[in-house]
Amino acid sequence: MDERLKMAAFAFVAAACTGGIWLMQASGPKAASAAVDPLPEDQRIAQIVREEVNRELPGAVEAEVRHQMELAGRKAQENQDQQAELLRREAEKWAPAYQAGPDLQRLRSGLELYKIQHHDHYPTLAALQDWKILLCVTDDTGKITGTVAPGIYSRDGGFGPYLQSSPLNLFNQKTSVVAAGHATADAGWTYDEGTGALHIVVPAAELERAKPLNGDFEIGK
Repeated sequence: MDERLKMAAFAFVAAACTGGIWLMQASGPKAASAAVDPLPEDQRIAQIVREEVNRELPGAVEAEVRHQMELAGRKAQENQDQQAELLRREAEKWAPAYQAGPDLQRLRSGLELYKIQHHDHYPTLAALQDWKILLCVTDDTGKITGTVAPGIYSRDGGFGPYLQSSPLNLFNQKTSVVAAGHATADAGWTYDEGTGALHIVVPAAELERAKPLNGDFEIGK
């Protein structure tokens, strides 16, 4: 029972126990009549408590309903916040792998196009170190003949560029390229200039996050 109801009940009980004189003074003729032919004490106390409870109950119930609704609302908001945080963490965890897939496809397509336009030759590993060979305009021998703004392609008979910026490995924030089979922790990519094979480097500590790549990577050591 609400504390206010308890206090009210106790007050009425105490008042009832003082006898008929108090009832006569407080309630007039009705109280006087009750004093002449009073109810048994336990019934009188029960009646007083019941009347007071009935008077206070609607307000107490409404207040309790509001309180429970507020609690439910806060709980629902907490659950939504927790779910959103879990989703954010999951997205953050798998972002490098999901970004690597499209990056590899784009880079490999650029290398294949370079090969077609350069007499069936891929860029050399040395030329690919800073990605400049794919970021600039070249002639058919692979000699850089000019540069253009990102996203603007040559209209002067040259070839490229094939990329707008150096590709960033999100697993380790590296862009450098090393020979295939020699992945290091400081490399972003590995490359075989003979076959044009390109792979992203995944640090050994990040193998769990690389699962979506299905092994299409080299482990940096």
